[in-house]
Amino acid sequence: MTLGTANVLVDRLWSPPTARHRAAVRAVALVVGFALLTAALAQFELKLSFTPVPITGQTLGVLLAGGALGWRLGAASQLLYWVFGLVGLPFYAGGAGGWTNGTGATMGYLVGFVVAAGAIGYLAERKGSQSGELMVGDGVGLDHHLRLWSWLAGPQAQRSCRHRRYQRLDPRSDTVPDR
Repeated sequence: MTLGTANVLVDRLWSPPTARHRAAVRAVALVVGFALLTAALAQFELKLSFTPVPITGQTLGVLLAGGALGWRLGAASQLLYWVFGLVGLPFYAGGAGGWTNGTGATMGYLVGFVVAAGAIGYLAERKGSQSGELMVGDGVGLDHHLRLWSWLAGPQAQRSCRHRRYQRLDPRSDTVPDR
């Protein structure tokens, strides 16, 4: 008696996985994994004295999801992160969760996470994360991030900036500080 494929009911209902099935399972696992990674990183907070809004690790999770998964799966992972928090899981910063936290004042950030992961994923797919061009873009993004924080913080952050390059920007003027 040999082990072969018998024509029984279980073979009809539960066929062996094909490449398409394996790819779908892999995609679901990656989306769930990066949603959980973002939730874990959200618990890391850095409170600054000059702003009531803490810096959290969520943005790192968003950027990693987009850069590693591409625009579709990256955006899907952040959408799933948002849904996990909406149903009440303590996934948001500080262990918050629930409908009021997901649709209240932080809703703009959460929508932005989905859009940002999609945009970073699009750039990663278009430029190729292996070429190093995305890393240069990340450095430019960090430069703009520091300038924005400096502008939001006002004169106190101006004094604390060690390098002249990160001085306060005035959004009403077209002038850019010297480099």
